Amino acid sequence: MPWHAATGVAVGCFRWKDSPVTQRLLGSRLFGSIAWSVCAIFLSDGIASAQAIRPAPRQSTGPQADARPSGGAPSSIPRKSVPTQTAPVAGNAGQEAPATGRPGPRPAPLASANDTSKLQVQPVSPDMLALLDEWEQKTAGFTSMEARIYRREYDHVFYSETRSEGRLYYQNPDRGRIDFDAASEAFMAKPSTKLHPETEKPYRVVNADATRWISTGEYIFILDVGPKQYRQIEIPPASRGKNITRSPLPFLFGMKADDALARFHLTFGQFHDPANKNKRGAIVNVVAYPTDRNVAQEYARAEVIMDANTFLPIHLRTLDPAGNKETVYQFHQVELGATWLTNPFKVPVFGGWEKLSDTKAAAEAPAVPPRRATTAPQMR
Repeated sequence: MPWHAATGVAVGCFRWKDSPVTQRLLGSRLFGSIAWSVCAIFLSDGIASAQAIRPAPRQSTGPQADARPSGGAPSSIPRKSVPTQTAPVAGNAGQEAPATGRPGPRPAPLASANDTSKLQVQPVSPDMLALLDEWEQKTAGFTSMEARIYRREYDHVFYSETRSEGRLYYQNPDRGRIDFDAASEAFMAKPSTKLHPETEKPYRVVNADATRWISTGEYIFILDVGPKQYRQIEIPPASRGKNITRSPLPFLFGMKADDALARFHLTFGQFHDPANKNKRGAIVNVVAYPTDRNVAQEYARAEVIMDANTFLPIHLRTLDPAGNKETVYQFHQVELGATWLTNPFKVPVFGGWEKLSDTKAAAEAPAVPPRRATTAPQMR
């Protein structure tokens, strides 16, 4: 991963716009693996699962991520109460949901992040503006959230697929945590759906190492659990108390409409169907191209699938600027109103851990005004 990439992503997650903090988070497997862009073949192998729009089973307890990494082994973050709302299920846990019927058309190949045409200001349709406003309004009410995550990282140079699974925690407005652990045996047993272009054999499946990403509201900590190494990043005071809008999982911690317009060119994806006209489930499909050049260094394209009624995530796919690595996330048991007996966002205890870097906060650049120019309405 480029020297500046991982730190730029973590620092930018609090709307640090043109911050000069671009030091490398060398060796972080979490950020080295999350490439921040979307693949050109986004949901042809998994989107049909969104048709099964039904509540996920609730679980009051279960294995969770360790909030105190000094012990090395994960423990539990017990909940105080059962969350109040669940998200749609997208297929079986740990596998890309199988397509049913005839798959949809594949998107056109993506341009490189070096293509400056993607960075130019472009008009936004009234339909997109209306969607962004609705998205902001509905996610503003998310006080806390927890979800199960399954991740696949495809390397199209070495034809490998790295798998991991874990949990996502969020507390409004600026506390978040993303834990990834090694994939289970059942998850690892499934062959890759990606095929080598010459041999037509499935990609080699690799198990990932455990990583943590924690935002306390004042600092971001990035942990490699195996070697007991971590990085620390200070959040600028001006960004504290604001929504997490740029993180290892873009768009999942709430998104303000004006911020989205200032940083991305947004279009509807080919599976966008909020009215459920195709009888495959009412879903929102948004494709984002960075117009902020600092963000464009991290990923060339991000594409998200959400429930059209709740705006809770179902799928996320990203592609790196070079177009060689794509990362696919599936979200299950997405629960709102979660509470925990122990605080998953507290500063970890680092006894016996090696600090690899300590990035201090830098002054933020002036805000970029949002783009509210519109075009003729699009068919939704």
